[in-house]
Amino acid sequence: MKLGKLASNEFKQQYGTLISKEMSIKASFKMKELTPLLETKIQIFEDAKKELMKKFGDKDESGELIMIPIEETEEKRLSLTPENEQALNKEYQELCELDIDVPSISASDFGEDFKLSPLALDLLEFITE
Repeated sequence: MKLGKLASNEFKQQYGTLISKEMSIKASFKMKELTPLLETKIQIFEDAKKELMKKFGDKDESGELIMIPIEETEEKRLSLTPENEQALNKEYQELCELDIDVPSISASDFGEDFKLSPLALDLLEFITE
């Protein structure tokens, strides 16, 4: 599984939906075992992303990152020179493309009546046939 896919909002949403469903005790055990592993990988990703921002982002006189408001929203974006934006994007893409090992769980472990959408099954690729 790619690290960027694991850290995506879509994955987190589908995983949250998955772990809230009724499932066999075997699948529940495996999911309970898997969840802390996934959370650790996501945290490592988020920490690496922050390091990239510190490495490439523009800083003020006190060394704090400069965040620029995005018009018509309450969100902000990192201030970057064009060269640093390119370098940040390159390293961020490399981070997202890292392959990580996630133990697989057989779909049959979830029970006969367990259902997932095609989107969920695509995002939750650790669930095997």
